[in-house]
Amino acid sequence: GELAPLGQKQWREIGRRTYDNFKNVFDKGAIEGKSSVWMRCVISMFSFVDGLKEKNSKIPVDIEARQEYLKIVRPMANYPGMPDEIQDIWDNYCKQHDKVWRNEFVSSIKYEDMKGMLSKVTTAPERLVSECGARHLAQVFFNTHHLLLFAQNFEVCDVDILTRTYTLDEQYLCYLIKSINWLHWTGAWGNPRVEAYCSYFHPFIDDLFGNIESAIEGKNPYVANLRFTHDSYIMPLLTVLGYKDSALQYYGEGGAAWEKGATSAALSPLVPMAANLQVVLYRNKKGEVLVRSLLNENDIFLPIECETAPFYKWEDMRNVTLNNLARLKVARENYLRQVKK
Repeated sequence: GELAPLGQKQWREIGRRTYDNFKNVFDKGAIEGKSSVWMRCVISMFSFVDGLKEKNSKIPVDIEARQEYLKIVRPMANYPGMPDEIQDIWDNYCKQHDKVWRNEFVSSIKYEDMKGMLSKVTTAPERLVSECGARHLAQVFFNTHHLLLFAQNFEVCDVDILTRTYTLDEQYLCYLIKSINWLHWTGAWGNPRVEAYCSYFHPFIDDLFGNIESAIEGKNPYVANLRFTHDSYIMPLLTVLGYKDSALQYYGEGGAAWEKGATSAALSPLVPMAANLQVVLYRNKKGEVLVRSLLNENDIFLPIECETAPFYKWEDMRNVTLNNLARLKVARENYLRQVKK
């Protein structure tokens, strides 16, 4: 729940790269930022801004972290109008979701799939199998990888400890397990409980679209509006905005469909702690406003037939999102009726 020095360093690097990519934007005026009040989010915001300032110390900056902004940056957890039924559903879902994906996928993992790693951490892997059982072995296998991967100040380039312990096939298996967990946790389409919950994302969308509209009209006093929240909100945001492969499209199918969903482009390499979505506005020679979206600084695409992709007309992007929100609202109403019955 905290931010290590490595995290601060990475956010400064993201800030510097973002400035380099959009220098002509940041040099034109002030930026503003709003953050969740959790300290790691606040420090992330300051670190990102530090990166911008390292490139241009004269950029005017207005940044805040206040309780009243939580309904924007943490909409599904801090939305005041959320019925108790939805909150109860989500609380119970969070307690049960581990069992779902574990039963669907983790239980299918065999000793042979983990043999390389286990033989390196114990001199008697067969005894470990007989005394722990396959289900608990899978937890040892996955949790050890998870601990190594998220060890404090562990960088992607410091892979020796992983490659010494896990084969490439085993690393891929751990990736699948974590990705499937993310799909269950934050995907929406096809899962009524999560669809109902995601419908409360509209305060963030109102804030995002409001800033875009005011920029188009020349009324936005800032050249960039920054929001800093928790990494777990990236996936549902991608779903609500409608980007390709971002929703849980494979729910309940199992087997190869899980792997297809877990390795979809929009998941990126899981959802990194410094996950970021950049929505950038352009105006072409015809006067049309185009929108380009970058997930973790790489282009992502909308389900729109367009010769200029990943540049889409602003009206088209807005319509995709509004249609999604309308669909989620219907799903919420249907689900609440079922709960009351």
